[in-house]
Amino acid sequence: MLGRYLRRRALAGQNTIVAYLPGLYPDPEHFEQCVASLVSHGIAILEFGIPGKTPPLEGDTISTALRTVERRIGDPLEVLQRASAMTRSAGAYPVAMVFAHTLHAVGLARFVREAAEAEVSAVLIPDILEERRASLHHACSTAGIESVAFFGADEVQPVLYGSEAFVYLQTADMPTGGRFEPTNELRRRIEQVRVVSRANGDTVPVALGFGIRSGADIASVHRLGADIAVVGTAMVEAAAKPPSVFSQYLEELTAVPNEQRMEND
Repeated sequence: MLGRYLRRRALAGQNTIVAYLPGLYPDPEHFEQCVASLVSHGIAILEFGIPGKTPPLEGDTISTALRTVERRIGDPLEVLQRASAMTRSAGAYPVAMVFAHTLHAVGLARFVREAAEAEVSAVLIPDILEERRASLHHACSTAGIESVAFFGADEVQPVLYGSEAFVYLQTADMPTGGRFEPTNELRRRIEQVRVVSRANGDTVPVALGFGIRSGADIASVHRLGADIAVVGTAMVEAAAKPPSVFSQYLEELTAVPNEQRMEND
């Protein structure tokens, strides 16, 4: 399971990168090549976005990319199935990211059931209402998959459930594509999650995302005490370019950290 994999890495002091791409972006063949390139560079977790109405949380780059997929493949469940299959075939863990509007249109129970059948490792719904998170937890636990707990920059008291693979903290109150700034407030929020998870008898890995673009940003994430850095907008921008450019970006992003991780895995 994804959570077990991440906990094992965290206990061993191994830092992790989660890549984000819209599912099947910029087209299915190119997406498959991108996933293979991620794995070859030691990035074993792909959060793939499912198209639908996007909230202000998403910046222009990702919103435009999701609309590109939606125009080409209108059915979100088809994107879920195909993107998950390609990700697993490449040897990576697929995390399905969907927004609440699309989840509501499909139905939570049906979406989680379809996600389980597609063999996703976890489900992430960044804008789910707090009162619906318990229902998501129950549905995922019943289906045998995990969830990811997302907490916006303005959420002060995290509530964790047992099915969560990791906790994803928004770095600042901004849409994707903004600028990441390491702050003591982020350090405090990471420790707050640690306290809550320890009180629950667990140590849930913590991710930071929004504005993380470079190897230097990733180093800052880990110096703050987080286990995972989520790279989204910069990953989407690179994926829209020829495969050689995408590979070069991954090389620059992971050069030293991933060499160390692969030696220890």
